[in-house]
Amino acid sequence: MKNNSSRRNFLRNITLGGAAASMSSFSWIDNESISPDLSNSSIATDAYWTCVRQQFPLSDHRKYFNTGSLGASPKRVIDTVYKWMMKFEYLGEEGHEKIHNVHQKIADFINCDIEELAITRNTTEGINIAAQSIPLQAGDEIILTDHAHVGGAAPWLALQKSKGVTIKKIQLDSSGINNLDIIKESISKKTKVIVLSHVTCTIGMVLPIKEVIEYCKQQNHKIFTCIDGAHPLGMLHLDMKALQPDFYASSGHKWLLGPKGTGILYINKEIIRALNPVYAGAHTDSLYDLANNVFEHKYTANRVEYGTRNTPILLGLGDAVDFINEIGILNIEHRGKRLASHLKRGLSEISKIEIVSPMKAEFSSPIVTFRVKNQPFQKIQNAIKYHPKAKARVRGIHENNINGIRISCGVYNSRREIDDLLEGLEDIVSNF
Repeated sequence: MKNNSSRRNFLRNITLGGAAASMSSFSWIDNESISPDLSNSSIATDAYWTCVRQQFPLSDHRKYFNTGSLGASPKRVIDTVYKWMMKFEYLGEEGHEKIHNVHQKIADFINCDIEELAITRNTTEGINIAAQSIPLQAGDEIILTDHAHVGGAAPWLALQKSKGVTIKKIQLDSSGINNLDIIKESISKKTKVIVLSHVTCTIGMVLPIKEVIEYCKQQNHKIFTCIDGAHPLGMLHLDMKALQPDFYASSGHKWLLGPKGTGILYINKEIIRALNPVYAGAHTDSLYDLANNVFEHKYTANRVEYGTRNTPILLGLGDAVDFINEIGILNIEHRGKRLASHLKRGLSEISKIEIVSPMKAEFSSPIVTFRVKNQPFQKIQNAIKYHPKAKARVRGIHENNINGIRISCGVYNSRREIDDLLEGLEDIVSNF
């Protein structure tokens, strides 16, 4: 009854304009939850997703297709951050004791033990922690791919100078079809770490991380698997107990739609005693006695969370998980992939446009990258920005010399927006 009542209130508020997307409408109070009845087909209707869109104070003067860089937060998340910031400032407290519940929410969301989860500032911080934690020696081999994001690659490249490691960079198959064989063939007796994007930032390609992780576990020597999961959190259903990587780093501010400056790091409990702790300070210790010069690190992932934290944004991160859960991550995954498929079909019908992202469903995500033949991506990106029909925020992809435009199909995007983008692109391309 509560779910149905909440959903009716939610729909009524939309009708009355209670969730209008102007900053002036913010009341900074607790909102009714989105609690759809998933037992019926209402979740599939355009009206439902329109209601979801109206939960965001995201400007409608342009279409926003850049969730892959920065996800917009729903009003309830912003309200949570504001409310707790005001409360803690009023009390003069930091609220550290409230963070445990956020850990549990996220651990449940990605299906891991709470001892395996740390809350970080972003994916890059998580990757840096992994790079500095693994005991590496000169000559150890680290495998990177040519589709790595700077935040996923730079921490390992830096180890060339500090530790004398060897970097092996492999070229992936953009269709997705041959990547498992390519990755397996690259692994040698010298390989100590393999770093893979779960979903590449460049073309939204899903890599076979589960199969690679299993293959690495079968080798005669330990190979650490570090997954750059910047995109899947809030985009795809995640299950760490099924995947069992050594490290999985992600951001809270992309597809999870959480506050900026939040992220997560999963550290498999089976390896934590073999790692070098990166930080020492308050909340990192299992034993501290200054009088007797004693300090011992905890053997849990959250030992990387040192000192005073920004509790309001962490509570906002927890509320973002609630928001995603109330819609349903499988519903969001299905919706995003359907929008991406619709976009690909439309792009394939426009001459001079080449789709760079994989076309097979098993390697596809809600991210679609394309390019216009013989045209620099900056020119296309600028044309999309100002075209009266297309008028959208997109990301240019310069990485790996792709020269493309990336479209992120987020929870607040619609088929109509994609159709407008396609119509605008057809006009833009016809002028070249």
